[in-house]
Amino acid sequence: MKLISTICLSGYKKRQRFTIAKHLKQLASLRVKTLPVLSASSVYSSLIEGSGIDMDSYLYNKQSGYENREMKQIDDLIEAYQFARDHALTLPNLFKAHKILSRNFSMDDRYRGKVRDKDVKVGNILFTVYRGADKEIAGKETKLLFTDIAGLRAKKLTMDDCFYYASFIHLVFVKIHPFADGNGRAVRLLEKWYLASHIGNVAWSIPSEINYYLKREKYYDTLKIGSSYSEVDYSQALPFLLLLPSSFAISKKYYVK
Repeated sequence: MKLISTICLSGYKKRQRFTIAKHLKQLASLRVKTLPVLSASSVYSSLIEGSGIDMDSYLYNKQSGYENREMKQIDDLIEAYQFARDHALTLPNLFKAHKILSRNFSMDDRYRGKVRDKDVKVGNILFTVYRGADKEIAGKETKLLFTDIAGLRAKKLTMDDCFYYASFIHLVFVKIHPFADGNGRAVRLLEKWYLASHIGNVAWSIPSEINYYLKREKYYDTLKIGSSYSEVDYSQALPFLLLLPSSFAISKKYYVK
């Protein structure tokens, strides 16, 4: 593998405290309390990106027929999740999913469903937190990541391995930052898409987006393992990698028998 590493795998297996198979079996027998799972994923993934529409507001707006750009963005993301659920995980299909989820973004059409041709940074006008891969290598690095993903999908993995690699894919994708906009929504979708390719449709019920939203300060803090793509230190990735299985701790709050 070129980009995905086992550098934290030993520590992960020592510190990962959830019996994943047991929790997946429980999830398979539950249903979401208020929303279909893909809708809940989309609402909370959008909240992480600064949306002002929470779950109750989304339900109310749908019932009343109210629409604005944020509502359309959530609906687009739901459609992208549906597309991912029904299609194989490939780079061309990820581009199609991004084209769907970015339909109502304020961005040039040439950036929808394509690797960016400009440099990007995470932060604001005054302060840069992180710089993505240089525009000259962003496409190549994204292809390398998907070569690694294809290699992993051909392997027989333990549950711990599967969740470890899903989180590592999440981390590498964020660090590449291949799109001009929508990287956060796309990567949280990609993480579940990868899990579903190994463990089946129960993956879509894992409340990871809810978990990341509730722990968003930790989510963002643990992503800070380098100020630019060339400086990322994946040996410091363990705290981030442990966040995904911690989603099981909140399952009972959002799902019922």
